[in-house]
Amino acid sequence: MGVHSLADLGAEGDPKWELKVETTRLEPQEGDWALAGDLLWDGVSDEPFASHCVVIREGRILAVCPVQDATEAGLVVEHHSGCLMPGLIDAHVHIEFSEHFPLHNQPFLTTSELMESMAERALRMVRCGITTARDLGGRNFAALSLRDEIRQKRRFGPRLLCAGQPLTTPKGHCHQWGGEAGSLEEAFAVVERQVLHGADWIKVMATGGMRTPGTNVEEAAFSSDFLSEVVQKASASKRPVAAHAHGAAGVIAAVQAGCRTVEHCTWIAKAGQWGCVDDTTIKEMARQGIAVAPTAHANWRRKPMGERNYERTLAWESWEWIIFCSMEGPRHIGTYEVLQG
Repeated sequence: MGVHSLADLGAEGDPKWELKVETTRLEPQEGDWALAGDLLWDGVSDEPFASHCVVIREGRILAVCPVQDATEAGLVVEHHSGCLMPGLIDAHVHIEFSEHFPLHNQPFLTTSELMESMAERALRMVRCGITTARDLGGRNFAALSLRDEIRQKRRFGPRLLCAGQPLTTPKGHCHQWGGEAGSLEEAFAVVERQVLHGADWIKVMATGGMRTPGTNVEEAAFSSDFLSEVVQKASASKRPVAAHAHGAAGVIAAVQAGCRTVEHCTWIAKAGQWGCVDDTTIKEMARQGIAVAPTAHANWRRKPMGERNYERTLAWESWEWIIFCSMEGPRHIGTYEVLQG
């Protein structure tokens, strides 16, 4: 009988996973059970499997195997309609903020109102199949409080990895969130504050932002040397750094500094032109294992960046963008492509 062990999905850091089939006998223990759907997709195979199930022990996945093997081993198989698949990962969210209001015009909520609002969004996420999400910034560490309540099983939602207040320049992108720094000493203080509050990541605004008036998305907000010091400071506390970067200059600075991920990475150069990719930097990203979270979404169909930039964005299809999400335990890497339509 073939049991597909999740431990065999590939070596750490290898995006070319292959599902290995072993001849292993299921040895269920009391309390083990199995879950099946009409189809099962393991997240790596080209086609889904029919008549397969997930065997669960003490809330952990033990194995993936044919339903027949599970029933022959004496397991009760709970069957639901639909396709059973691994949980989805959203690498860039801001769960503190409602999608019904502009980023910098969110309504004032009490602490309890904000928690209920975030909890409702978290519940919607997990009901859509998102089981892990990386929250990349907010005003008052509220997302970290929700993260802890989910971990303590007091709320139902995806596992959250949170960044707290993003480091930004004075009056820079999202300066309203409390992470302004006009010197390296102030930047270190911002990093220390995030660590003190238990942030999982450090977020830095390496360029201006689309939604913050008075900032420039084309220019680097910090030099590569400055960012390198910030990365070293964060690394001392075992925190990876995610860099918001729209402009090509900011992307280059973030990569030279060794940031773990680059958010958006739209490669905007002078005159607002998107997709001005620097091949040398792309190669350096691959060498260092720096990942891109392009934050592409369905609203791109309306071409908010304009026709010309939309067409340039489609040209990125030839690139296979690596989306990275750091978790406790083994590192998981997948691929993402910006697709037409």
